[in-house]
Amino acid sequence: MNTLGIDLGGTKTIYIILDSENNIVYQNKVKTEHTKMMADMIKNIQQLQKEYPINRIGIGSAGRINPETGEVFYATDNLPGWTGTKIKERVEKEFSIPCYVENDVNCTAYSEYKLLKDPIQNMVCLTIGTGLGGAIIYRDRIMTGSQFSSGEYGHMILYPDGKSCNCGKKGCWEQYVSGSVLNNRYHHEVPLSQHTTNWPEDIFKTLTAERRKIVSDFIHDLGVGIISIQNTVDPQVIVLGGGVTTTSHLWLPLLESYIKENSNLKTVIKIAETGELAGAIGAAFLAKDRLGVK
Repeated sequence: MNTLGIDLGGTKTIYIILDSENNIVYQNKVKTEHTKMMADMIKNIQQLQKEYPINRIGIGSAGRINPETGEVFYATDNLPGWTGTKIKERVEKEFSIPCYVENDVNCTAYSEYKLLKDPIQNMVCLTIGTGLGGAIIYRDRIMTGSQFSSGEYGHMILYPDGKSCNCGKKGCWEQYVSGSVLNNRYHHEVPLSQHTTNWPEDIFKTLTAERRKIVSDFIHDLGVGIISIQNTVDPQVIVLGGGVTTTSHLWLPLLESYIKENSNLKTVIKIAETGELAGAIGAAFLAKDRLGVK
């Protein structure tokens, strides 16, 4: 039996198909067009059906998702018109195939959780990309919350009355820790004559005064948030994913040192292993586990 996993993101959509042994037999990445997200996804599933028998569909979507109904409870203006979209209903009506829908970061967390070599019960996943996403797995379950907002760490207030966020609040964590923040600070604070095309690595490798300040703030702000997570959730493992982690070999030791100096709790900090396919793989795993496919 084949399970289709889809990671429906704000900039790209990733499709993978897992066979009954969890081997990836198909994978593809396409650009996301905000105004045609649903229509494009339906079209791509139709095309895949011509080549592969599909028995289950798992979809990870940005926004707060009600996994019981498969509906988008809330999405920011980054995905205009996405709030209220009934993803599960539309897909099942179109294809008569069981579908499971979950938040995209929850899918990423579930993928990493399922693939951990040592079994654990409690884990937090943070994705540091364009923004900052989060997910909590507690006693083997994805925590969703009464308004499907558990793990929305990107909108945890780090600095009261700080930078404005597109959620309408001020001082949200993702306004200080994200790929967008690093990019903006690099291009505004590092002299133009020193810019390189590989700016993410250049920030952490070429430690001029401007870069040292960016790195120091990044480590401090990421560390403060992680210590807050330690003291509220006390996870066994915190997994870091997202595009910024491609440079983690340059900054992870600094982060671990900061946490060791400022926290009396010992938590394993590790980098995600499944890369950009994590969300789609996790969506497929969830479809298998929640919809009864072994």
